[in-house]
Amino acid sequence: MACEHELAGTHVGEYTVTVLEVAAIALADALAINDAGQVVGYALEADGCRRAVLWHDGTVVDLGTLPGTTCSEAWDINGQGQVVGLCHDGGGRSYRAFVWDSGGMRRLPDLGGPASASAINAAGEIAGGSYARPASGASEHHAVLWRGEELLDLGTLPGGVESHAWDVNDAGLVVGVAQDAGGAHRATMWQAGAILDLGTLGGHDAGARAINAHGQIVGAARTAGGGSHAFLWHHGEITDLGTLRGAHHSRARAINDVGQIVGSATRLAAEGPQHRAVVWRDGRLEDLNDLAGADRAVVLCRANGINSRGQIVGQGVIGGREHAFLLTPRG
Repeated sequence: MACEHELAGTHVGEYTVTVLEVAAIALADALAINDAGQVVGYALEADGCRRAVLWHDGTVVDLGTLPGTTCSEAWDINGQGQVVGLCHDGGGRSYRAFVWDSGGMRRLPDLGGPASASAINAAGEIAGGSYARPASGASEHHAVLWRGEELLDLGTLPGGVESHAWDVNDAGLVVGVAQDAGGAHRATMWQAGAILDLGTLGGHDAGARAINAHGQIVGAARTAGGGSHAFLWHHGEITDLGTLRGAHHSRARAINDVGQIVGSATRLAAEGPQHRAVVWRDGRLEDLNDLAGADRAVVLCRANGINSRGQIVGQGVIGGREHAFLLTPRG
């Protein structure tokens, strides 16, 4: 999906905008940031292959790939600097989940098919998904949780065949999406062996993307009017977070322990979808392009992560190309 055309800010904003690149290495997307300011995502090679990278204070570390693969993506990083993600062969096949630390990259076990790791908490528990190949021959994708070398199949809703875990907090609560008996995708939470349907905003489909230390969960859900809106779930109540004026959809991708939420809002136009990075804070939804006040041609399209210091990472268009960005609050 393409971002909006470039625009130039004309004022000093609330954030310092940093384009995440060093020399000739430009991060195409920044997917997560920890409280130490370490950012993970991927850079694009000349042939278009993605490479998992770790960026910190102007230095980029190429995290490499697993044997038998050529491309990789880093999806999350915890406070200890452990990174998780996936590797593949460049053709979108043979996905393998990995964890990376000071000892290098190693492959995580799977259910017998392709796997990916989405998130890691402070204890090193890793959430993600894996395809299983049962005796019947039918391939099913299930949410999984790695605890050391132990792999737990979290299953799906009764009658459903698909699920994926997108995040796990330090208390071990896992959130993601699971299919129900009717084929709808539902925002779900796994806790102590049980799976909970978090509900929707009036439509059939929903998905949970992130959970913080207080059990606040964010994601996106279909509305009764057919649109898709970001939501916040807490103590059994789901709240529609709305979208920007003129936008048709919104999606929440991350929440920090202060309750600040980031994501994107999308307006459907004749020339294609137009995306804007947004933040929900203090009961308000704001366009990060307005808050950043960049002094060069830049559009912040999608915010993917936010840490406890309020630093935000995501993807934007700068100089006509997709780049990763880091926003740091001034002061």
